[in-house]
Amino acid sequence: MKTTYAVVDLETTGTNPKEDRIFQFGCVLIQEGEIVGRFATDINPDRPISKQIQHLTQVDNRKVKHAPYFEDVAETIYQLLSDTVFVAHNIHFDYRFLSAELMRCGLPELTLNGIDTVELAQIFLPTEVSFRLGDLAESLAFTHDMPHQADSDAEVTAKLFLTIEEKMRQLPLITMEKITECARHLSMQTNLFIESIYREMRESLRPLPDHLQVVEQLALVKPEYRLYESPSYTRTYPSSKEEKAQWFKEQLGYRKSQQLLMDQVFAHFSAQTSDKNCFIEAETGSGKTVGYLFPSSFLATAKNPLIISTASILLQHQLLQRDILQLNQISPYPLQAVVVKSHKHYLDLERFQKTLGKQTEMKQYALFQMMILVWLTQTTTGDLDELNLLRLDHLFFTQVTHLGVDFISSQSAFYNWDFLRRLYAKMHQSNLIIVNHAFLAHESKRDQPILPKSPYLLIDEAHHLPAALERVATVAFNSQQLNQVVQGLKESKWPQQNDPQVALFFRLLDQLDETSLQLSEYFYELKPVQTVEWIVEDATRDSLPIVVERTIQRVQQTFRDMLTLIAQFEEVLLQEMPEYAGEKAELFAQVKQQQQAFQHFFYTNGLSHLRRIVYTKHIRNMYFETIDLNATDITTKSFYARYQRIAYLGATLTTQDRPNYLPEQLGLATPVLRLPTEFDYAKQARLFTVVARPTSDPTQRLIEQLRTLFQHYSESILVLFTSHEQLQAVYQALHFEFLQAGREILAQGIGGSRQKLLKRFSQSNQSILFGADSFWEGVDLPGNQLHLLVVTKLPFENPKRPLVQAKYAYLESLGKNAFQAEALPKAVMKLRQGFGRLIRSTSDKGMMVVLDSRLLTASYGADFIRSLPRELPAVNGTIQEAVVAIEDFFATNQEKNASESKNLL
Repeated sequence: MKTTYAVVDLETTGTNPKEDRIFQFGCVLIQEGEIVGRFATDINPDRPISKQIQHLTQVDNRKVKHAPYFEDVAETIYQLLSDTVFVAHNIHFDYRFLSAELMRCGLPELTLNGIDTVELAQIFLPTEVSFRLGDLAESLAFTHDMPHQADSDAEVTAKLFLTIEEKMRQLPLITMEKITECARHLSMQTNLFIESIYREMRESLRPLPDHLQVVEQLALVKPEYRLYESPSYTRTYPSSKEEKAQWFKEQLGYRKSQQLLMDQVFAHFSAQTSDKNCFIEAETGSGKTVGYLFPSSFLATAKNPLIISTASILLQHQLLQRDILQLNQISPYPLQAVVVKSHKHYLDLERFQKTLGKQTEMKQYALFQMMILVWLTQTTTGDLDELNLLRLDHLFFTQVTHLGVDFISSQSAFYNWDFLRRLYAKMHQSNLIIVNHAFLAHESKRDQPILPKSPYLLIDEAHHLPAALERVATVAFNSQQLNQVVQGLKESKWPQQNDPQVALFFRLLDQLDETSLQLSEYFYELKPVQTVEWIVEDATRDSLPIVVERTIQRVQQTFRDMLTLIAQFEEVLLQEMPEYAGEKAELFAQVKQQQQAFQHFFYTNGLSHLRRIVYTKHIRNMYFETIDLNATDITTKSFYARYQRIAYLGATLTTQDRPNYLPEQLGLATPVLRLPTEFDYAKQARLFTVVARPTSDPTQRLIEQLRTLFQHYSESILVLFTSHEQLQAVYQALHFEFLQAGREILAQGIGGSRQKLLKRFSQSNQSILFGADSFWEGVDLPGNQLHLLVVTKLPFENPKRPLVQAKYAYLESLGKNAFQAEALPKAVMKLRQGFGRLIRSTSDKGMMVVLDSRLLTASYGADFIRSLPRELPAVNGTIQEAVVAIEDFFATNQEKNASESKNLL
């Protein structure tokens, strides 16, 4: 008998079946891999559809007013679904809600088998960024004309179901066998569906695809070893504009500032200048990346590779997947690039295989196992970031991430397949190695550096480097993390479990766990609960109560005793249990790190070292941090000496009054070269500063100002905040009001990750996005998606924060004016970064509205204005005058564009 799959989607007035009702039902019937029928109907829910759901579904009360009631169609739906397998995207909601509605109408509850396409997608489409139906439809290029309407959603879910089934059948049999073994915890009967496909595959065996090989019951992609080929002829860099233009032709845009950047980078790396360091400021949209990649391609070889450090993992992949591909279209000497991260980003095949032999009751653990099994048939890198997971702190990943090449046994069946070994082999066959600033900063902490020596190091987004150096130099003692290490050591296998030394070690573990918690409790009592962070000064440390001092000494002594035993255990483990040596080494390393962090906090003095306690809701979560304020001096880092020439690039390295701000932060005296702009700011942009009287309630005034702007400007708006608390308050005050008017406000911290928010923002032409922190920069929206930028407040750090106060006090102790040396230039640079979101090409048009009168009234306001483009027209007035200025500016540009288009015709 043929199995019929009924792919169902409901639209409801809410999530509670006792109170809410269905107003749309959609169903697509599938047999033997083909769609054989469809049924969809509107339903009168006999209650209003909320404005929020109307906005989401584009279905209003008028549309369903004359539709049948659910009682009228209940029998039809029940008969339609009889003898089918129920399929839905997030099945628990649709199945339970529909069953409750059928029972309300006197029909039996549903007893159908069910399949969840969310879980199927998570397993068989493991690298998708999002598993929301709309996002999957876009990624898989499905037509989805009416998202959040039942007939369209059911159609797309059916296509998704068929696509996944086809992908399942294309997998190696061994992979499907392992997935079937892990699938018992899946929702409803999803596991039975997987098992049925596996049985069919077993009866009709396919040969293993040529690009795969089975190793120890894991189907893996065969490694490709591409040797670097150095050109046999002399590389001649094109010095003139005409020569460069011949290479660029029409494939990439060519700009004057880009030519200057190319020549400067080539001159510096080819030792035509005397200084080791070179700082270049090139504004956003100037073609900076190609501007440094092109000249580098004439110099970099596998023996002397170009090392690029950028601000984030996201930018690493952007370089590899977009910019280098573009460059290699035009460069006569292609760049053979590799992204390198710390070992914890990579899967350890040996450790992963061991998890498959364990029975787990954790559904999420099993989901990760199945996801990895499919991903192993696709990945050539083993880089877990390909899975696009927000976090890797689940127990599963602590058990499968790589421990480092030192812990790979040459006797392992996976030795030649190991991802990290393959990465390092590829690194030595590449002329371009891409890392991020954190990885580069950690080079100074590694016993053996991972990156090779080279004449060329280029630091992109260089203004982020000081913060990265400080973060890496910051060490933290945390009793919760220590407790996790303790539990891990106690639960792992030991040689000679009854050995007195092991018993002693376990006692020390318990003692360390107990005393570290006591220490957290003591400090928790020393400071009010309301405190978020506390800077512990030397005088406070030296005058602690005797009971606290004795606890500190006990913790210190326990650490010493443990480290003595660890040294003995490491030797024994390597000899008697080499297969567990790596796992133990990772835990032992964490004990050593915690000991060093403890030592730094309680036994290190000095003006440049800040002790900070960060409080959280649970005492075990208290962090005892030591921050080195001299950590930003790059000349003290061991990696600094390994590179003959270093170039630092970015869009905001200076302020008008501090032209060497970034070099000074890094302990250097090299001047910054600022490349000229190619944008016509006089025509392309405006700055409007809103003038308002002082108020006792600035948040309420901000709400009224934004309400006025939103009511009169209907296109997309990016609103930048300096305070998360104020962002939340404004969102709560305005989001429902504008949602009822059919306009959505997206907000950082509400409704998804930064990437998801930006994606949703870019897909609408009238969304409003509230952002703080990271949204001030790195928001790459084309000019047609963002015209209006609103700055709620000049972006100074909060001077009331204890850490900020302590840093300022340190600068004052050095004889510096903390406001002029630190607070003002950082705020000025951040405003420049915010403005950089607007104009990113010669065709962009944009206005920045600043709702902070201090830009005009404060003595330092001129510093901000001077650091913005000189040609930028600046206007000020009331919020009502701002609305008029916005309308006039964009209306003028629209008329001009229309006139230009007419002339072209």
